[in-house]
Amino acid sequence: MGIVKMPSYLDYWSTEFRYTQVADIMPVKRFEQIRRNIHFVDNTNQDEDRYYKVRPFIEKIRRNCLSTEEETKYSIDEMTIPYKGTKAGNRRQYNPMKPSKWGFKNVVRAGASGIVYDFLLYGGDDTFRYINFSEEEEQMTLGAKMVLALCKTIQTPGGAVYFDNYFTTLDLVWYLREHRGIFSLGTSRQNRLKDCTKGLLSDKELKTKGRGSFSQVVDNKRPSPLEPQK
Repeated sequence: MGIVKMPSYLDYWSTEFRYTQVADIMPVKRFEQIRRNIHFVDNTNQDEDRYYKVRPFIEKIRRNCLSTEEETKYSIDEMTIPYKGTKAGNRRQYNPMKPSKWGFKNVVRAGASGIVYDFLLYGGDDTFRYINFSEEEEQMTLGAKMVLALCKTIQTPGGAVYFDNYFTTLDLVWYLREHRGIFSLGTSRQNRLKDCTKGLLSDKELKTKGRGSFSQVVDNKRPSPLEPQK
């Protein structure tokens, strides 16, 4: 509860670990009653949002994140909100590469300080339910659209965002600079480099040149250098 973590919520009322800031507010039975019946929305007025039951709670947290004073450098990446329960259906994702393998997939924009400034909870077709994209933005990849959605809430131009090859496309890098005034840097998958690969050294050639070697191609029409390194 809050910043004071205990193995079980019952410990806050236990004789040995009693935490007065919680235990003096209400009895444990009252807390359990609220916990069993907590609702954030009116069940008689449902819509098709996959996170309908907790959407007001999610948006409250998000508004608090957005109200934080901005930085100038951000990282955008996936994170997992741990959940091993059985009530979430296919909203619960499995990712063996994450420390918490089961849970809700969340794409986060965090500052260099580690503070989260915005997030996008993955919900399949509902992921961009409340995001307005232009016709050009709609044509981009899923990963690129996630970056665009999280960059729409950056109020101060001239900042920079960093992301990995799941998100990076040449069109995204150019679009952020041209239309949002945001610089970006990311690793890229080879099949997304388009004609740039013609001017780049192959992996085999780079290996012969030793660690730290790089090959660079510059788009004169859309200036953003690509520098694959080994």
